Amino acid sequence: MNKDLQHTIFNNSKLYLIISAVVITLLLIIGYLNGKFWGMDFEVYYYAAQSFFVGDTVYGVAYGSSEVGFYKYSPFVLLLYAPASLLPFHFAAMLNYIFLSLTMITAVLSSSYLVGKVIYGEKNNIGNKILLIVFFLSLTFLNRDLLVGNVNALLLLLICLALFLTRKSKPIIAGFLLAVAILFKPYLLIVVLPLLGNKKFKTFLSFLVFVLALSVLPFLFTGWSGGNQLYHNWVVALLEHNFYIVSPFTFDSLIKNYLLPSSTFNFSIYAIVLVIFIYGLIKLMLRISGSRFEFPASSDRLLFMELFILLALIPNLVNTDTQQLLYTIPLVAFLIQYIIIKPNRYLLIIYIIVFFFFSVDQPDILGKSLSQTFYQMGLSGLSNLVIIFLSGFVFAP
Repeated sequence: MNKDLQHTIFNNSKLYLIISAVVITLLLIIGYLNGKFWGMDFEVYYYAAQSFFVGDTVYGVAYGSSEVGFYKYSPFVLLLYAPASLLPFHFAAMLNYIFLSLTMITAVLSSSYLVGKVIYGEKNNIGNKILLIVFFLSLTFLNRDLLVGNVNALLLLLICLALFLTRKSKPIIAGFLLAVAILFKPYLLIVVLPLLGNKKFKTFLSFLVFVLALSVLPFLFTGWSGGNQLYHNWVVALLEHNFYIVSPFTFDSLIKNYLLPSSTFNFSIYAIVLVIFIYGLIKLMLRISGSRFEFPASSDRLLFMELFILLALIPNLVNTDTQQLLYTIPLVAFLIQYIIIKPNRYLLIIYIIVFFFFSVDQPDILGKSLSQTFYQMGLSGLSNLVIIFLSGFVFAP
């Protein structure tokens, strides 16, 4: 990272760095005092890694205090948690919290930077005000990700770094970062579509090579037959995950809740077709609107917008946890920067309503009953779709 880039990213955001660090520290203290420092997902990573290295069964076993704490990640991820599994659990959990805190602060910073500098032009200033607004609008999901010890913010950061490196013509490292992210959570494979659609073939080929290379590493510990069984169990675990977690944010749930309540049709089985169809619509919309965009031209603008919109769609496509709404952070940054650059009172009113339902799903604010009602209604998922629509809408002048 050159000195000019360091100055742009860090020296202009000192207040954000200080405030976000203080807030995350306070959340840790409050969560610990209230008994909410769960670390359930980290428990799964930690104990699964221990099981792997002593030859015990990894998949299909409930780890830690959660009844649904099943390991459902790739065998390669077990190797990443090997060092942590050698430490006492509580010490490892604290180190994990510190590491994830840093990645969350950096994920907001990097995604806001990429949106500002690539989509709005190099002369656009990414200051503390924008960063703090984006941070606090995303805080509900950042906090949940931290408390359970999940890695969504880390994966968002890896994808942002991969985009940055692709733009800087460093496809090998970019492909490696994408491979690590997708081996953590295969549904992130959705980000490959914009790479192919925008002819970033070097990054795509690098990604394929690293996925294959990293996937082979567990075989060094298990042998051929053991490795085959391990990957078979992983696929089974992925398929079973959709049966014990049902999200009210998915297209499937939203359609049944609001349009076809008596339908027994499973819309999710056509997810792949839906993703490709949506990507085609996004690409067409952005090509048309991008040709009239009022900000300085950039050959990578469409790539970034396509990828950020597809990332934001993940909570509406996949049965998973609430904190997956973290993947909408780049679009939140895009909309906040737009309203600052081009103030509009009517658009601001829409923003306030949408972001309220998007980010306020918090029992400590709404109360447990109302928060649960909002959750079951899928209001955060609906708001997420509105954010995606608004992003495409304001992309055109």
